[in-house]
Amino acid sequence: MLSLKGVILMVWECGERIDENEQMFTDMLFEVEKCPGAYIGDPSLQRLFFFMGGYELAFSELKGYRLHFDKDFQRFIEKRYNSDGTSHWNSLISSGISDAEALERFYSLLS
Repeated sequence: MLSLKGVILMVWECGERIDENEQMFTDMLFEVEKCPGAYIGDPSLQRLFFFMGGYELAFSELKGYRLHFDKDFQRFIEKRYNSDGTSHWNSLISSGISDAEALERFYSLLS
């Protein structure tokens, strides 16, 4: 099973490097995992997804840097779920399970 480490390796294979901005973002995701209530309220992949979007937008506007997590994670999830690319990663992960279970699955895929 490919993990977040595998995603990072895929990015490196594409000639890109994970820099401190990307690392800061992934560190933030693991902080949310420790205490989701402090960041997103109820444990929910949908809430995390919207939180991540806001974080990425603020990061882009404040630092002038576009994070690549969403694009890279999308490729990883498409490969993992044998998807044709028509569904976003959050939909693929949450298919057929509760939103709280989808959040747990998201974090299991990151580890």
